[in-house]
Amino acid sequence: MARIISPNAAADLSTFVDISQLSNRRFTMQSLADASFVQGFIGVANDRKCTIQVTSQKNPREGMFYYTEVTGIRNLFTFVGFTDNCTSNSAVLNLSSDISFRVLAVEVRAPIRKVEGKVSVDDEVDIVRIQDGSDTQVGFESDYPLSVDSSAELTMDSPHGLINSLVQICDCSRSGLNTRSYIIVAKFVHLDRVSQARWQKLLGQG
Repeated sequence: MARIISPNAAADLSTFVDISQLSNRRFTMQSLADASFVQGFIGVANDRKCTIQVTSQKNPREGMFYYTEVTGIRNLFTFVGFTDNCTSNSAVLNLSSDISFRVLAVEVRAPIRKVEGKVSVDDEVDIVRIQDGSDTQVGFESDYPLSVDSSAELTMDSPHGLINSLVQICDCSRSGLNTRSYIIVAKFVHLDRVSQARWQKLLGQG
């Protein structure tokens, strides 16, 4: 059952956030008129506007105001916006308030240095740079964005040997306003026994 979102929930949130940080993130919106929910992913976010792709059965209504929560791997962003250019599965969300955020509790990941990997999605292979990791997650930098909730094969070339894994993408955001690289966080779906042992050795060397 969806959690009821109240505009009053933003009362403890502060600090203005640049809108570009919302790109490629999951959102939940609740109508201020009838309390209905809409869920999906934000595409491009700039100039106080967000293009959104809807994944829920309920679609946004034209010209309606929505209290919106956008989930990052470390932060929960909130704002109020109104919709236009609505279609069956997309819309433009125009901000009518500043963006606020609060820090979420996250699993601590140990830094990893000088390790590269390859990500395979739909027969396309990209070279990535491993940044950090934990027992259940891996963070890496890529020159290309990956869709949140998508699955990928990740192979890491560690000093202890190849680490082969299947991962699910949890978060994808630009590494900076003036860069073309992306910071991606993924959770492990599968690691064979040999790869698991090599991964633990890699984490241990810090």
